[in-house]
Amino acid sequence: MAKFGIQFAIGGGMGGPATRFGKADSIQEPDVTYGDLIRWANTAEERGFDFVELPETATNEAHTASVAMAMDTRRVKIGTAVSPIYLRGPVLMASQILSLHVISGGRAMLGLGWGHEGSLQQAGIDSDLSIQRMREYIEIIRLLLNGGRVVYKGQYYEVRGASLLPEGSGVNIPVYIGAAGTKALQLAGEIADGVYLPTLESYKYVEHALKQIQIGAERAGRKIGDIDVISTAEISVTDDVEAAKRRLKELKVFHFIARVSDNQVRIEGLGKEQQLVREAIKEGDLDKAVSFVTDSILEKFCVYGSLSECRQKMERFASLGITHYRLHPNGRTQREAIEGGLQLLSASKEVRQ
Repeated sequence: MAKFGIQFAIGGGMGGPATRFGKADSIQEPDVTYGDLIRWANTAEERGFDFVELPETATNEAHTASVAMAMDTRRVKIGTAVSPIYLRGPVLMASQILSLHVISGGRAMLGLGWGHEGSLQQAGIDSDLSIQRMREYIEIIRLLLNGGRVVYKGQYYEVRGASLLPEGSGVNIPVYIGAAGTKALQLAGEIADGVYLPTLESYKYVEHALKQIQIGAERAGRKIGDIDVISTAEISVTDDVEAAKRRLKELKVFHFIARVSDNQVRIEGLGKEQQLVREAIKEGDLDKAVSFVTDSILEKFCVYGSLSECRQKMERFASLGITHYRLHPNGRTQREAIEGGLQLLSASKEVRQ
């Protein structure tokens, strides 16, 4: 049975359509405070969610807020989904996640990824999508968390005797890879404790992803059952379906122009629509770009409607064999989105039965 988690997508900097075209971006809300995050984390814990997580970009640091939530909760796991590996070296990242592990009493989850290119470019950071870079990054983190002094020399990283824990006093912190492409999914199956599948995924894509994760797992002598596979639903619980569809279509435009979507686009045969969207964005015409995201496309990638309608759509994904189902709430405001997503616990319980 799949367990359920929720993402609190607080903060801006992703460079999506709303900010790009000067509209009010629902994830940039000055009235959302650390107090709200702590309250929402407590609500998630009380309602039985298995984990709470925050995304991170080059302009939206997530570890401080993760610590704040960890200090006021007792059971729910706390994680980042995902932290781009270009923002910190592996030694500092290992130190930060170790701090969260200690403060939370062993509830930390470390989600790593290559990041969103738009956010990284805004911060003057180049990204190469190197599989080897991710492999080395995780190897170093695990060596440091195992305890003792670490000496390491790879293609991308070198460590010259750093130590975080005494020899023989290591800790086990699960490491997840946010993976979309075939090679990244296989790497996750090979070396990670778990994998975050991308937001705005389709049923067909999840089936593909599970096959690739299994290939990587078998390469390392593992079983796919050893890996925590987290499927992600962009979900909007609402009675105003037309407004929700517009918001989700703008989000899908953002997704189409990001390279993370390329594999899903290929699998769903949406290359023509992706190209039209990208051309419209280059022209500066958001409305035109949105017009290429049809209702049928939206149905493939998003869950929206009343609580009962969302429940029905969730059931299909939950039956695929994933171990976690991550809710990524969407709403008119981020406050509305998260509070609506937290209502879905009753639906989640019914899906699990």
